[in-house]
Amino acid sequence: MAKYKTINIKDLILWENNPRISGEDKLEIEENNILSIYKQNPSNMKNIAKNIAENGLKPHDLVVVYPKNRKYIVYEGNRRIAALKCIKNPKILKDEIEGFRFFSKIAKQNKINMDVFCYVAEDYIQAMDLVRSTHTGQLNGIGRIPWGTREKDNFTRLINPEAITTASQLLHNYPNEFDTVISNIKITNATRILDNPEIKKIIGIKNKEDYNSLDSIQQSLVHDILECAIKVAKEKKASVSRYFNTSDKIKIDLAGKFINRAYVTEKKKNVITNIKLFQNNWRIHINEQFNLLENIVDLKNYEIRNIEYKILTDISKTNLSEDKISFSEKGEYRIRYEYTTEERLITAICDFSVYSRPTTIGTSEKELFDNHKSYKIDINETINNLILQVRTLNKDKHYLIISTALRSIVEGALVEMHDKYNWKNAGSLGNYIHNFKSKIIMDNKLKEKICEETNENIASINSFLEGIDPRQIAAQLNLSVHNAGVYFTKQSILDLAETTVTVILMYCSALLK
Repeated sequence: MAKYKTINIKDLILWENNPRISGEDKLEIEENNILSIYKQNPSNMKNIAKNIAENGLKPHDLVVVYPKNRKYIVYEGNRRIAALKCIKNPKILKDEIEGFRFFSKIAKQNKINMDVFCYVAEDYIQAMDLVRSTHTGQLNGIGRIPWGTREKDNFTRLINPEAITTASQLLHNYPNEFDTVISNIKITNATRILDNPEIKKIIGIKNKEDYNSLDSIQQSLVHDILECAIKVAKEKKASVSRYFNTSDKIKIDLAGKFINRAYVTEKKKNVITNIKLFQNNWRIHINEQFNLLENIVDLKNYEIRNIEYKILTDISKTNLSEDKISFSEKGEYRIRYEYTTEERLITAICDFSVYSRPTTIGTSEKELFDNHKSYKIDINETINNLILQVRTLNKDKHYLIISTALRSIVEGALVEMHDKYNWKNAGSLGNYIHNFKSKIIMDNKLKEKICEETNENIASINSFLEGIDPRQIAAQLNLSVHNAGVYFTKQSILDLAETTVTVILMYCSALLK
């Protein structure tokens, strides 16, 4: 029967089959086994001895033994017992000069009790089971479950709030904002990046404690910096920890990308601190007039009278007047927004792809619509049936109808989403999709609702949303107003319906319930 017993160190024998000792090191003489354990990590053995001398053996982690030949074999706690034996007899380490001196000093300076309170297993099988549950992993919850970085930080907050990491502060103060991105990048990596002096300048903070009181702009900036770090590391085919492992890497390859978004204090809130555009790439027609100011996000907060524009391509083919621009020829053009503050020049780039207006198709109604056959899309159907209705059309003849139907369905669903959740009117389809993507990525409650209504999980939702390009999807669904085949093949229209549109509609359906 199992019991507890106080046993003197001389009656405790190290387990000769201890897995910590490799096969060739296992010896019949116990002192040699002690020496093998010491050599594996002398520093750890010294720390164990010092801790025992100062605090005694851990009361919650008993040495596990089983009797044999009037002695007791130690199955759990071999390093602690080995350290005690070295304190009792430092000559065991006579060939390890530094170890011998250290343990001799410990023995001389401390009066250590050599009676050990042990748990005596009821049989060999129980002893083995206790070893297994301690050292071989989680065992579906039966074994020890090690703390991760977040758990360690939570514990640190309890015993020493001053030592809490930056990333843990963010998780504690803004869980909905940063839970996903910090989970993806890992707490240690996020902390290393956010503690970088250049990054702190961009976010507009001086001290670590300032992370406890970020405003919405700063929160967005922190989120984008961490997302960018993940993206850059992925492009470099490296982990975040390996790629951003130096201060210079963080400064050059990360902080440098956010110079134009550097946060300024409240005193300058009515001055442009960052020119953020609704879209950086526009497709317009020849001679179509475009208001450049209407492309600036949060224009009402800006001192707009001093914004200037610089045409970086052929100026002779452009007409710029009172913030409005038009282009006289097809081609690719680039415009730079410029705003000069007391400290620096702030810029933003916008590219324009200019096309001819679509021409009337000189084809009879019969040829276009197969003998006047009408096509109706019943939006009360399930998402899968909606897509099946679209698939009944001939992709080679009716790709314009297919793209128009898909666009109408997607745009209708997204407009409803914006109305229900009071999101800002997006204007273009690309912006609607962009808002849809960014709002869900940054809101765990929305993702949880999608999970409740579908078979999706948080990881798959993030993977899908991060993988879509709103501008490209909008372009693909715009075949009815642009030259057919500019973007992709006709078969790809149906592929888009099945791989992307279906998922967007599924998420909208879940969130509109």
